[in-house]
Amino acid sequence: MKKIKFTVEIGKDGYSAWHEPVGGGIAATMGASFAILKSNAVESYNLLMSDTNAKPITADAIEFLMA
Repeated sequence: MKKIKFTVEIGKDGYSAWHEPVGGGIAATMGASFAILKSNAVESYNLLMSDTNAKPITADAIEFLMA
């Protein structure tokens, strides 16, 4: 399965992450912990893709890359 890559930055208030798909748009989110960030990334991506009738993803489909 091809992983969806989110770029992650660590800040003083927690984590932020974003994914920029080839077709445009951006899925971006934040979280106080990595577990919250992961859950929020799934939700953010699924919301971005909801207009395309794409099958929703789970956390297993995401790969996090440190900025």
